Amino acid sequence: MKAFKITIFIATLGLTTPALAVTKTFTNPRIDGGYHLDWCLTWAENCGAPAARAFCRLKGYDGVTDYKKTNAARPVTKTINGGQICTTGENHPHCDGFEFIECIQSSLPT
Repeated sequence: MKAFKITIFIATLGLTTPALAVTKTFTNPRIDGGYHLDWCLTWAENCGAPAARAFCRLKGYDGVTDYKKTNAARPVTKTINGGQICTTGENHPHCDGFEFIECIQSSLPT
C-alpha cells in the first residue's frame, strides 16, 4: 500500500513569487518487476541516501527528503544500479531494504 502525502513548501528564494514543492512517500518501494528496492545503490556499496535518491529520480522527482531502513530482512531485493539480486540465505545472510522513501519535486513558478 502506497502512502501519498502532498506538502507545499512556500519559500521566496529571493523571488517575488513563492516556489512550490510536492512530496510523495513510497512505502516498501519496489522496482523492476516488483522486487523490493535494495538498501544499497550497488552491491554492498553506496547504501541509504544514494539508493533513495536514485529511486526518487527514477520516479521523476528531484530528490529525497526522508527514508527509513526496514527492521527485518527482505526475502529478495534488487539494486537500482546494476540490478543485482540479493536473496536472503542464498547469496547473502540478509537483504536490507527500505520501509519508506519520501521524494520531493520542486517547481519554480513559470
